[in-house]
Amino acid sequence: MLKANIWVRIIASLLVFMYDFYFFISGRISKKQFVINTILTGSLMVGGSAGWYAGQEAIGGIIVENTLLWFAVCFLSSGVVGYVFERVATVFVVRSVSSDAEDITDVFNSEFDKLKSEYNLTHEQACTVASTICLDDKVCLDCFKTRDKRHYADTYLRTYFDNCKLSEA
Repeated sequence: MLKANIWVRIIASLLVFMYDFYFFISGRISKKQFVINTILTGSLMVGGSAGWYAGQEAIGGIIVENTLLWFAVCFLSSGVVGYVFERVATVFVVRSVSSDAEDITDVFNSEFDKLKSEYNLTHEQACTVASTICLDDKVCLDCFKTRDKRHYADTYLRTYFDNCKLSEA
């Protein structure tokens, strides 16, 4: 049963890896994000397999005849240990590397601050503009895919600032 669990985890991890690889090749994620995703997927695979093995060893000597209980313990320990491994990997990865989403957020935030100064907005006016801005996945992905991310963010945000000035007039 452990070998089957490991094979299922390897196949599932490869499917996730191929999905991320496709996004990397198509330019939807960076090499840095691809490495982050691969590390997290690998940590889930290793942690889940280790948890399954630990559950199997813990209950194997006690209750062999109750297959449902044995499966439940292995399944639970696999999920718990997999989750712990993934959280530990996330903590170490997040400390050392920023994700693509964080990078794009930083670009939009810095351009927002620049435009706030350029338009000479008060804090209340800036809050009003910020509440109208719609940054969905498509906008962020389009920004990520462009060469000049700052120019894209400036152009996108400038329309909201212009609308704010027009509504005040």
